[in-house]
Amino acid sequence: MRLQRYLKVGVLKWVSFLIFNSTSAQTEIEYLRDSVLKSIDNGMIATIRYRPKDSAGAIGLPNKYSSPSPMGSDMFSELYYWDAFFSNRYYWLPKAKLGNIEAFEIARGNVNNLIYLVNKYGFVPNANRFSMLNRSQLPLLSEMVKDIFEISGDVNWLQTAVEALEREHQFWMQNRAVQVKVKGDFVSLNRFGNQANREQLIGFYKFLKQRLQPNSGHLLNGAVSVPSTLFDAHTILASDERELDSQLYFASHLLAEAESGWDFTPRFQGHCMDFIPVDLNAVLGSMEQNMVDFYRALQAFESDPYKIDIQNFRLVYYQKAVVTRKLAMDKYLWNKNYGCYLDYNWRKFDVGQPVRKQSLLTAASFWPIYLNWGKESNARSVHRMLNALMFHDVVMPIAKYEAHAQEMPYVCQWHAPNVWAPLQILAWASIQSKPLGQDFWMISAIKNSWLHLVTKQWETDGKFKEKYSAITNESDVQLFNNWQSIGTMKKEVNENFTVEEGYGTPTMMGWTAAVTYFFLLLP
Repeated sequence: MRLQRYLKVGVLKWVSFLIFNSTSAQTEIEYLRDSVLKSIDNGMIATIRYRPKDSAGAIGLPNKYSSPSPMGSDMFSELYYWDAFFSNRYYWLPKAKLGNIEAFEIARGNVNNLIYLVNKYGFVPNANRFSMLNRSQLPLLSEMVKDIFEISGDVNWLQTAVEALEREHQFWMQNRAVQVKVKGDFVSLNRFGNQANREQLIGFYKFLKQRLQPNSGHLLNGAVSVPSTLFDAHTILASDERELDSQLYFASHLLAEAESGWDFTPRFQGHCMDFIPVDLNAVLGSMEQNMVDFYRALQAFESDPYKIDIQNFRLVYYQKAVVTRKLAMDKYLWNKNYGCYLDYNWRKFDVGQPVRKQSLLTAASFWPIYLNWGKESNARSVHRMLNALMFHDVVMPIAKYEAHAQEMPYVCQWHAPNVWAPLQILAWASIQSKPLGQDFWMISAIKNSWLHLVTKQWETDGKFKEKYSAITNESDVQLFNNWQSIGTMKKEVNENFTVEEGYGTPTMMGWTAAVTYFFLLLP
């Protein structure tokens, strides 16, 4: 009933609204198009860095790379994992396909740097910072390798990349696996986590108290439920020691949330490691399918029978992995009501507030559709997802009718009213691949509404931002006050209806500029 209540929008009203708003936004965007494209080009060139030597905080990289932020910015000056994926796919490689050789070299340099990090550490860190060696991020390297190989066709390079991907896959299967039962056998799905030691977790907790201000005094007051198994039944802990362990437990879950890229969000309710996430498992499933395709490509150019046998052995391994993951995801993550995969909460606590077994509908559920992975969501299901996640024709991180999302005692930037570039392109690509008859307008609306947000800000200060706010007026503020807690809203939105969360909203090129560039080139 809740879902139906939000989906009952008259077709004529919906279409006429979109025609008016899309036409108005499109006219404004066309007027600014060339100026914005030039600004993006200049800004993206300014993100290119070459730092081959280690510094006090950063890991040296052998190739030039593109950071999320331009020169002169103190934030995001390193190579960030999943930002590099969106920057490559939606800016550098489209430029390369238009004949820009330097753009291709930057894109390949980004990938080669990630391969270098895998070979050095056994996984890709969140970014090339020593402080981020305690976590990875959404493992999109195989998608990036696929993009490069489709252009270059360089089999020798592919062989080197595949060796690194074998190491990355091993990292996730050995360090982030959860055993689930399918047809009588135990198989592995994956979760986000971290490999931080006690000292690092203490430091991260202190960081959280600063970043999540002003609500940090209540971080453990209902924010997470701590299982009794955390404490040794044969040891009586002093109250301050028990409090420290609770803090470390909380910090560990939120460090895992940082590995997801959604730092921080109501999506996991402060218990990130207790969820089997839809995006992570779809990306790993796509990685396993990519490895099948890569080994087939390598076999086509291999003449050594011994190497062909090894390649075939690994090919069969990944074919089985694809089948196994699909079966497990279909059993545990597929939701019949929504017609899509959702995060799955696999653990139940024995004390404190119970964690929900039903997961939230979030924009992460677009990843399997985007990657064409697993059970197919039909067009009507995608349409329902978008209706539940959209506000002012942009995609929110979490569906607006999810009451559970209001329970967090601290501000979460991966939540309404914040608008993020990756979620717009995921949703746009998903509905683009499965449109209903009337969804032409929805496809156009996502693109034009995102461009309107970006160009409006750009007209003000000539800058692009990490994220934007969907709030445009006082009535929106009231709506969001009903949508989530009033206290949180007052912390998150100022009198100009702009985002004010955590570390603020820094100037950023990266995925913001890349998605904007891609949308501007569309007819």
